[in-house]
Amino acid sequence: AVHVRGGAAGWFVCEISTISFTPAIRSQDAIGCGYNLTGIQRIKMNGALWIPILPPPVVDARYQGLCLQCGRRIKGRSNLCSISCRLLRVHTGARRGMAQNLVEFSESVGQPIHQLDQLCGQCLRSFCGVSCPNHLVHPHPQGNHAAGPDIITIERLNGWLVIDQEQLPVEFGQDIHVMVGEDGRHMLPIKRLPAEHGDGHDGLVEPDWNLCARAGCNEMFNGNAVCCCMRCFHLL
Repeated sequence: AVHVRGGAAGWFVCEISTISFTPAIRSQDAIGCGYNLTGIQRIKMNGALWIPILPPPVVDARYQGLCLQCGRRIKGRSNLCSISCRLLRVHTGARRGMAQNLVEFSESVGQPIHQLDQLCGQCLRSFCGVSCPNHLVHPHPQGNHAAGPDIITIERLNGWLVIDQEQLPVEFGQDIHVMVGEDGRHMLPIKRLPAEHGDGHDGLVEPDWNLCARAGCNEMFNGNAVCCCMRCFHLL
């Protein structure tokens, strides 16, 4: 449980859990907290309704609503995705200080310790190169030894996780959109980073651009590829 100070009204006690990859509080715990949480979406998990404290980095493409503050997809009949977005949208209200303290606390905990930036060609697992620098010397009893000892580097480009096309077999990326890095390398997108999820073109769409073939994906790109990334191609 977390004790959050809320000014003259005293303390607010709540349990913070990770729901949909973001810190959240149970809706039942928030009753009587004094801060108006009307309009914020509730996410059902483990038989309880949860209120996201921070904007969820992963959103459900089936959601029909849009957050009035950040534009993320949210559950229908809701106006905002999280307490954080309500604070940014509504600048007044009782116990606002308590809500701000809750957001600040949530931002300071639960941050990723490991960044998955390497992919092993033998065990096909992604791992953090800093945390596991000697990965190749570890036993790979279930590994694909024919794949060789190569470690594939996972990079980031314009909000996407990408792999240099030269690190993969030629046929692997035939139906996937190819991105070009600032250094001219051809990169195959793995997936868009959740926190930067959008339509992939920053609002600029050319008449000849294609829509990703995966149902529910709104990414658009130029060229004749079938999908915007490896993830979408795998889900076809």
